[in-house]
Order: sequence, then C-alpha cells, then structure tokens
Amino acid sequence: MLQFFRAGGFPMFVVLAAGIAAIVLALRHSPRAAAAQRAVLFLTAGAFALDLAAVFTNAPDYALRDQAPLLPMVVTGIGEALSPVVLGLLLVAGAALAARPAGTANGGEETART
Repeated sequence: MLQFFRAGGFPMFVVLAAGIAAIVLALRHSPRAAAAQRAVLFLTAGAFALDLAAVFTNAPDYALRDQAPLLPMVVTGIGEALSPVVLGLLLVAGAALAARPAGTANGGEETART
C-alpha cells in the first residue's frame, strides 16, 4: 500500500481525503453526497493529469542522466500515474455503495415482499 501511495505521489492524499469525505457524507445520507462523489472524480482526473505531467517532464532528463531508454521509463511512469485513478474510482464506488438505503436492491427499487 505504501508503494501504491509512493507511486501516485502527493495527489493521492488529496484524492484519499476527498474520498473519505464522500463516504462519510454518503453514510449520513447527506444531499451533498453526490456532489462529493463528483468532486472525487474531478480530483482524480486532476491528479492523473498532474502525475502524467510529472512523467513527461522528468522522464527525458532521467533517461539522459542514466543513459537509459526513454520508452520503458515513460511506460513505468504512466503505470504509476494511474494510481490516483484506481484509488479515486474505488472510493467513489465505496461512497455509492454506502449511499444505498438499507432494504433496497436492484438500483434502489424497493423489493417486493410476500
């Protein structure tokens, strides 16, 4: 897990904080829960873009310094940049599951009782 956060960098903590807030709001059945989930999605996209910018900015310098091929560094960096996407989507899914009222199934429709 530590490697996962190290790969994603600082934006992971922003996504985690927003995701926890979204889950708490969903558990409280707050009307702001949907907005919080959207915020997590946008923060996730921003974190991914920030990580990609870091990869594309720094990979050429590292490749020159280490006399290493550029493509493997870029591919590894893109893999690491996907860390906030994985975390953000899992947190949004958790918030969506937490928001579902008890006793409902099939997308929120009341189940028939016999």
